Amino acid sequence: MLHIFYVKPNLLCLIALLFILNSIGVYPSSSVSLNAVSPWIVEDTFVSKELLLDPSYGDIIDPPSYSLDFPPNHILQNDGYPIFDEIEEKLFNITTAYPNITLLTSVGRSWEGRCIWCLEVSDNPGVDEGEPGVLFMGLHHAREWPTVEICLYIAEKLVSEYGLNSTITSLVNNRRIWIIPCVNPDGYVFSHDQGHDWRKNRHYFPEYNTYGVDLNRNYEGSCNGDLSGWWGSGGVTSHKPSDETFCGLYPFSEPETRAIRGFIITHDVCASISYHTYSELVMWPWGYSPCVRTPDECFLREIGEGIASHITRQDGRGTYKPMQSSELYPTTGDSDDWLYGYSHYVLGKPLFPYTIEACSMFHPSGRAVEQVCRENFKGALYLIEKAGEIKNVKPRVLPPVFKETCFESPTTFTLNWVEKNPSAEAEYFELDELTGFHTMVDTGDNSDLWILEGVTRSNSVFHSPGYSYSFSDIKGVYGYMRSMYPLPVDSSGELKLSFWCLYNLTRDSNYGFVEVSEDGRIYSILDMFTGSSDGWVYKEYSLNSFINSSIYIRFRILRSVASRGGDEFYVDDVSPTLLFSC
Repeated sequence: MLHIFYVKPNLLCLIALLFILNSIGVYPSSSVSLNAVSPWIVEDTFVSKELLLDPSYGDIIDPPSYSLDFPPNHILQNDGYPIFDEIEEKLFNITTAYPNITLLTSVGRSWEGRCIWCLEVSDNPGVDEGEPGVLFMGLHHAREWPTVEICLYIAEKLVSEYGLNSTITSLVNNRRIWIIPCVNPDGYVFSHDQGHDWRKNRHYFPEYNTYGVDLNRNYEGSCNGDLSGWWGSGGVTSHKPSDETFCGLYPFSEPETRAIRGFIITHDVCASISYHTYSELVMWPWGYSPCVRTPDECFLREIGEGIASHITRQDGRGTYKPMQSSELYPTTGDSDDWLYGYSHYVLGKPLFPYTIEACSMFHPSGRAVEQVCRENFKGALYLIEKAGEIKNVKPRVLPPVFKETCFESPTTFTLNWVEKNPSAEAEYFELDELTGFHTMVDTGDNSDLWILEGVTRSNSVFHSPGYSYSFSDIKGVYGYMRSMYPLPVDSSGELKLSFWCLYNLTRDSNYGFVEVSEDGRIYSILDMFTGSSDGWVYKEYSLNSFINSSIYIRFRILRSVASRGGDEFYVDDVSPTLLFSC
């Protein structure tokens, strides 16, 4: 059931519009995004999952598979792979030779300023004709060089056989195909061109004297309302800058992942493959837990199995293994979970993302690379063919765009809206009303105004006499408290969020956060805390950037797998919080 809240600041009342949707569009743990300038806010009622990940992951991770991603004594081999300048030259040559069906653009620049190139292959490149869009990405991780070769092979095969192969010609004519061979160009230059064993990008952190963020841990998370799928919330990821799986200081902190985010928002992509090495696997969301399935699990799995069945292993014995990606090992902040979740829950359209762990080693040589590229092209072609069916998957219902609200009296009003995605076929609407709206300072006595997960009230540690909210006894990786109702931010005066907090958290491993969200899904981090506060400290933040919208407030603690226990985080005297008389 979708809840849409509307606040009439002048009448001090709140209207909750409940959308009763068709069974196809409704899933019990989901939320929906709103127009950024609208005072409406929408979320689904969802049941919190008891999904506290085991720190050892012994019953989830297959140690041999895990070691493929993080080899202890990996020796780099430079066996015929192109340097970055040659990658660019190949892309330029393709567009020069096939100008009618290709378009080469830069979707952004890396930390060190290199272009992140995207090659489009279509009969009318650069023109949105409503065709299914398919995206191929290579080299999120610096040392996974074959993924660049696979992407270049896909591009060269499509353009060279256009007009000669009827299947390829038809697909190019009826699809938009985008290929980003090297998401992490700085990492590639450092790893391949300069000969270093490296995984991350090359973002330098002078305060830690270390480099790099794992780009495939820097996406925002699953966007499905399950905090265990949020960026940095657990699995094989780290908040320590020196670690190989460092997820960054916040979601999309890196220019490379921001470039991919911008591309997804501005292009109609309905299917994707992100290539990695190695293991000879085809994987799909969710990546954060093997216990949770996506709303499109059956079709998502069916296509994943189809892709895998088209790709023969390097040794010629059988094909790639299909699986939900968390079966390899759980993680958060990867590209696939965000691509699927953001498209499904926020954009309201289908996008089926897959990760392929290609090859049986990091850097197969010569003839083996040719076989890997040839076989992976078969899987890519299969996905391009299936993109038409994916695009026709009925989308999730999104909240309507409200054009006007007319108040004839304090109790009589008219709502006018336009459906954002009518193809989702919402059936009817139900309207409830809450009145007596006012704000107050919560001194720990109003826990019914918050959704609490692992958070308790403490009567032994507090700022104002009575109670505080304690995050110190959570049993898993995270705990949080989130406001029950969205807070309206109008333009009548400057509104500030304030509170007192006390924390003693393992520095650079465990963190406390204060965050706000306009939709209950995508959160902006106002501040983060680690180390010791040395007693109670006062915090205050302007909410002016959210004027004419409504926001949820969330406090959260995140504890790394390596350093659980013994940490303290308390919050007290939160203002403003919302209360209603009925």
